[in-house]
Amino acid sequence: MKAEVTRGSSPLSEAQVVFEIWPKGAGPESHAQLLAKPGESKGSYELKGEFARERRTTFITHITPEDTGQMTMASFEFEIQ
Repeated sequence: MKAEVTRGSSPLSEAQVVFEIWPKGAGPESHAQLLAKPGESKGSYELKGEFARERRTTFITHITPEDTGQMTMASFEFEIQ
């Protein structure tokens, strides 16, 4: 997973980015919140890994800029095959 974080049109390199992973039909004990690492380019954050099973999954991205401390969230759903 990779997130490109911007404020307006400027890359934001001072933020905490967490990817929350929810497999469809899973309970609260079966989801994960994983801290993304800064990527190669400014404003880029990455998380690498593999999925063990095919299923529909929802990702929620939590972005907290260090200068404001105000979290923004975005989510999307996809099918792992």
